[in-house]
Amino acid sequence: MSSLVTTCRAQLALHRLPVLAGRSLRPGRPDLPQVFRLARVGIPLAGTVLIKFVVLGVLTFAAARLGTEQAAVHGVSETLVNLIYTLAVAIGQATVPVVAGAARDADGAEARRSVLAGGGVALCGVGTLGLVLVVFGHWIVPLFSNDPSLRPQLEEQLPLVFAVVLTDALQAIAGFGMLGLKRTFPSLVSTAVFFGLLCLSAVPVADAAGLTGLWSALICANFLQAITKAVLFHRHSRRLAAQQPG
Repeated sequence: MSSLVTTCRAQLALHRLPVLAGRSLRPGRPDLPQVFRLARVGIPLAGTVLIKFVVLGVLTFAAARLGTEQAAVHGVSETLVNLIYTLAVAIGQATVPVVAGAARDADGAEARRSVLAGGGVALCGVGTLGLVLVVFGHWIVPLFSNDPSLRPQLEEQLPLVFAVVLTDALQAIAGFGMLGLKRTFPSLVSTAVFFGLLCLSAVPVADAAGLTGLWSALICANFLQAITKAVLFHRHSRRLAAQQPG
């Protein structure tokens, strides 16, 4: 129901734009070249999201093999990550139209400045929330679990939660920058490589090093993605200058 309300509200807002005023609501015949252009961007983006959530499911399975308490700690920790990560996603989405506008103007420097600004805002926001979580964890953890035996383990897990969400925010901002450049396939490859390795190693790492090792592996995968996507974005944004008419 919430998705339906959001869709209807978005359609109403779009049709109130001056550029669409007085136009028919009928979509007409599909523009196949435009459909293919959208697919080249959208399908790799969807694949990136799919890979990420499949691998996170594998991590949950690996944590569950360690026991009920470890599975509970993992589940609550994932919930905390998702709550804070939402801020990074919102900021990343806000950078996409700015980067896309710079790409249309073949202004690579402006595209890089936009992503740097988005990354700075995301790091400040996510970092602040993460620090609040670590510092005030003794009061926050009981909001998610009333089991006295789990609370100490959850509090010990909070620094890892902070590191995971911070590295995840970094790779997300770089990924949204690539989306603004309409270069989502390299991001898909980055996620497939590093999360693929994480998927293959999840169970052995969890068996050998427990939940701490599993989350440390997730931090490494996020960090390597962030570095790779940042390098890819820098490379593709520099190529924009070559597209500028002489």
